[in-house]
Amino acid sequence: VVEQAPAGLTPERARELQYGVFSARYANVYTVRQLRQLVEFAFGLREGDPPVLTEGSRVFDGLRPRIQPGGYDSLADLRADRAWHLSQVRRLFTERDVFVFTLGLTEAWVDQPTGLVFPVCPGTAAGAFDAARHAFVNFEYPEILADLSWVRAFIAEVNPRMRWIVP
Repeated sequence: VVEQAPAGLTPERARELQYGVFSARYANVYTVRQLRQLVEFAFGLREGDPPVLTEGSRVFDGLRPRIQPGGYDSLADLRADRAWHLSQVRRLFTERDVFVFTLGLTEAWVDQPTGLVFPVCPGTAAGAFDAARHAFVNFEYPEILADLSWVRAFIAEVNPRMRWIVP
């Protein structure tokens, strides 16, 4: 676990904020495409900001909408947390020797203009669903294999020691 809870958080609050639940605080990564975009963002290979969802005055990370229960107070807070998180994801892939990734779902919701994959359907955890913008996709085997091959090849370049367990 590379993304540790800040000092002063109780173990209960740390768990509620999903510290120590995953290698880094990314929540569930359901699809290989989601893993690929996480790596792309962490290593600066994807341009633009990930989506931000809003509910009233609260803001939520569109790629981790459940990571901060109740959302963030401000966009600046969200961006600071996201920057820290992505730095920890970089650490994970550059410093660790083993990464376990369970192949899970093939289905996802995609932001059509950007091609970004959401972990859950927009509007279910935060924000609003927009049928003109959000589309359901069921990835096919060739897409899944291509994404997994890309991620493994990219990580092999930045960390040749990394071994993968893909149960």
